[in-house]
Amino acid sequence: MNLGKCKHIVLSLAVGSALLAGLFLLLSGAPRVAIAASNTRYVAASGYDTSNDCLNSSAPCATIQHAVDQAAAGDEIRVAQGTYTDIHVSGGTTSVVRIVRDLTVRGGYTTTDWSVAYPLTQPTVIDPQGDGQGIVTAQNVSVTLEGLRITNGSSPNWGGGILAPAGTRMTISRCWIYNNRSQRESGGIHIYSGTLNLLNSYVYSNTAVRDGGGVNFSHSGGTLIGSFIYANTVISYGAGGVYLNDAYHVTIQDSHIYSNAAGYYGGGVYSWYGDDVTLVGNYIYDNRAVLYSGGGVFLRHSKNISLTGNHIYSNVARTGGGGLYIFDGDGITMTNNMVVDNRVTLSSGSGAGLLLDGSDVRLLHTTVARNGGGMGEGVRVNGHTLLMTNTILVSHTVGISVVSGSAVTLTGTLWGDGAWANGKDYGGGGSIVTGTANLWGDPAFVGPSSGDYHIGLGSAAIDAGVNAGVADDIDGDLRPVGEGYDVGADELLYYSIRLPLVVKSSP
Repeated sequence: MNLGKCKHIVLSLAVGSALLAGLFLLLSGAPRVAIAASNTRYVAASGYDTSNDCLNSSAPCATIQHAVDQAAAGDEIRVAQGTYTDIHVSGGTTSVVRIVRDLTVRGGYTTTDWSVAYPLTQPTVIDPQGDGQGIVTAQNVSVTLEGLRITNGSSPNWGGGILAPAGTRMTISRCWIYNNRSQRESGGIHIYSGTLNLLNSYVYSNTAVRDGGGVNFSHSGGTLIGSFIYANTVISYGAGGVYLNDAYHVTIQDSHIYSNAAGYYGGGVYSWYGDDVTLVGNYIYDNRAVLYSGGGVFLRHSKNISLTGNHIYSNVARTGGGGLYIFDGDGITMTNNMVVDNRVTLSSGSGAGLLLDGSDVRLLHTTVARNGGGMGEGVRVNGHTLLMTNTILVSHTVGISVVSGSAVTLTGTLWGDGAWANGKDYGGGGSIVTGTANLWGDPAFVGPSSGDYHIGLGSAAIDAGVNAGVADDIDGDLRPVGEGYDVGADELLYYSIRLPLVVKSSP
């Protein structure tokens, strides 16, 4: 160990979801100065529709739909604070708003100030009251939604809150989509064969009978960034939080996906035939796969998937893959991830942390710790190959179990000892090559009882790894520091002090 690191002082405290949510709320409350479109139209609950083109801010229209019908392609519609419940039947759908041309709809204004929106304190609510969907678009349009609340939508098919059919390019920013329901797929948001960019938004308490309680990217691409996806439910099949159904070129980044439930598979995130999907910097926790597998993340028949810098913890599955289940995957790479405190509930359940079934996977700088339940395996490999480099793999009944016909190569592994020892480090009838740099020692996690699995002073992981070509750690800190690469997701820094995040109510 580098003696300079002995001087390292770490005051690392885990940042809870409630604190981050509070920060997000404060940021959401910041005003937005909208840039005038080619035409700007105005809506307020106190307005009127008859013979009104909605262009006069002193005489706004009363319904969003009327403004949409008056608008030309490229127009912006600004909607004042209020609740909009009017229902319209158009294009075979029943909804509060149906958009058939390129438009921007923004909420959070007042009739006395149309220039600056405060969507947090001046809510614009689209509420079908269970009698239809919130917002529906036509095919092949480009739509931006900002500062809106879509709630109490209901659909017999797809997208209780928002439905975007083939060819739609949709951006949803600083919106709240909640308490919507679908009798088929996608309680909150459904996009089919299009592009969705979901930014800095809340999607919560939505329900679908199957496939995508919160958000469904179906045959679509796009991004999900800086958002909170939580408390969504799929009753009978998969993807309580986010469903990637034959999705491609999707990035999920810097988001919290938590407390979602799927009846069968993928409590948090479920990728079915996904291709070129990236999950980076997310917190995926407290999700549940009620009957089967993949409490946090389920990747099935997916390829070219990258998981980087994610915290995957406290998820639950019944049969396998409490944290992650990867089935029939190809080109799956995981770098700088923490997979901790996940569990399976069935006594014969497997892979409490990570279950790999018929997949080729590479893990770099991974922390796998204290996953439990079932057969108590941190990692289970059923078929194909797994390469693990610079791994902390501690505090399991079995660190890694490799079934016959499978092959695992491990390089730079900290197995733990004392309170962090595995019952046994590895087992099973498959091929296990432990390679170089096998270590038995204390990982010296900073605060595991509070969910902080950064390494601290005296960790056996310090300087013990090999060069795996990874230039930073789970926090974005540079690697290596000192004499070598630290094992696991975290790299201990010189003289680094991690302080708790403080959110102030005012400047």
